[in-house]
Amino acid sequence: MTRNRNPFDVLFRVRAIKERQARGEMGRARADQHEAYARLQELKASLEGAPGLPGTLSAVQLRALQLTGITSHERLQAAAEAHEEARALVEHHTARWRATYEELEAADRLKQKKKEAAAFRAVIASERAMDDLLLSLRSRRSR
Repeated sequence: MTRNRNPFDVLFRVRAIKERQARGEMGRARADQHEAYARLQELKASLEGAPGLPGTLSAVQLRALQLTGITSHERLQAAAEAHEEARALVEHHTARWRATYEELEAADRLKQKKKEAAAFRAVIASERAMDDLLLSLRSRRSR
């Protein structure tokens, strides 16, 4: 058994579902961005909290320090890139959510206009029916 569905209600429901999905994706992207930022700050704090250097360094100690610095820089660079990618993803999902929200609002406005038009047509139809009834009563009385 199939129900006779109003296409505007279906359109509104579909757009509402898409808007909720886009809002969820935006929230997940924001959580990922905050997580990437926290990792970046944690890495910065761990690198800044490294112990100081001894007075003179041997060639082996200098090379080890250089390699540690290069590795630390690479890790810091990777964390910064991950944070930047997460931020770009948040911007993308925010823009997508805005677009779906605007589509939802447009569908809601269309639904409201259709309801108002239907109410107006109902008022006009009831006024016409009342006019017809009065005309028929007058014609009966005049007989």
